[in-house]
Amino acid sequence: MSSKTRGKTRVYASARQRLLDAAEAVLDAKGPAGLTVDAVIAQARLSKGGFFYHFKTKKDLITAMGERLYQEAARRQAANVAAEKNAYGGLTRAYVRLALTADAEFDRRMRSYALAMMALVQEDPTLIPMVRAANRTFFQQLESDGLPDAQRRLVVLAVQGFWLSQALHFHYFTPEQIAELGKVLVRLTEKPLG
Repeated sequence: MSSKTRGKTRVYASARQRLLDAAEAVLDAKGPAGLTVDAVIAQARLSKGGFFYHFKTKKDLITAMGERLYQEAARRQAANVAAEKNAYGGLTRAYVRLALTADAEFDRRMRSYALAMMALVQEDPTLIPMVRAANRTFFQQLESDGLPDAQRRLVVLAVQGFWLSQALHFHYFTPEQIAELGKVLVRLTEKPLG
């Protein structure tokens, strides 16, 4: 049970946050197939009533997990953008740095969530439009950084392919290989090709 101490009073994370933390832990340990309401409440040490007070369905839980991770990724992305000295390609470059140089814990959480989302889309194809809309919004946000469209899409799709291969354990990359891939992709954001 996670807690923070303020003076002599112990303050526990909200039940909602405990459920989200528990869901991430279950995903990490058991994969998407193991992400059940029962597994999450056992991990969080809460009742089913506590779960259903915060989330009507497992889909709502996974959506909330995504929103929490998206907010964290957006904060990290904003910090990367703020550190950029060159506006040309800066948004795409910041995305590469976020995706390939994130800390190991954040990386693990994002991979687990990606697997859960893939499994959920298989269970509930009505989520596909939501995923497409999120990707469309993401690509539209990157358009203002000046990179030619095809070049920007190449870089983003390379990052997404890397993430997918990592999430599915198709390939193992050493930290050095990941860093080199990041350098190559960053170079692709610095000036127009050809």
